[in-house]
Amino acid sequence: MKLIAVSQRTTRIEGRNEKRDSLDQRLVAFLLACQVVPVPIANTREAREELWSRGLFEGLVLSGGANLVKYGGSDPECDETEFFLLKSAIAFGIPVFGICRGMEIIQDYYHVSLGKVSGHVHPHMTITVLGKRKEVNSFHDLGARTTSSELSVWAQADDGVIKAIRHSTLPLTGVMWHPERNDPFDRFDIELVKKIYGTEERR
Repeated sequence: MKLIAVSQRTTRIEGRNEKRDSLDQRLVAFLLACQVVPVPIANTREAREELWSRGLFEGLVLSGGANLVKYGGSDPECDETEFFLLKSAIAFGIPVFGICRGMEIIQDYYHVSLGKVSGHVHPHMTITVLGKRKEVNSFHDLGARTTSSELSVWAQADDGVIKAIRHSTLPLTGVMWHPERNDPFDRFDIELVKKIYGTEERR
């Protein structure tokens, strides 16, 4: 199976002077179901640059997490790591899948302004995906209703908030829901990620 780099969120452990990188085990299980092997990337410059320089990865997942620092978040290390990974993936033509915050990273990279949205923290939300009604989960308080010339919209909420994007020419895809939080995993999400990384079954 293909090795896929995966960004991580940070967690502060109060009273222990610890700041940990972390990744939901459900995301690992979801990606394995998509026939790729996730490799977590540390939020440390030396480590991420050394690991990326090995040329091991055939894809990148920008995972969920707190808001970007420019929108009130408090983890500049995550911002630095994810923008480094995104720029590096674009430079080498490596497919990218952004989940929630990960999609916001892609939007911000292409100068899409995000703003506060309401009603988008809910385990069940019905939106329009590729012209059809579909239920997804939603756990974000930032969003956009307009996009850039480089990014096309393929899923949208009823209030106009953009729920999924893809780049017009590069292998960049983002969604504002969390595929790993579904139990069982949604077949639509699995097929989407398989297509992104080229692991779908050939007939």
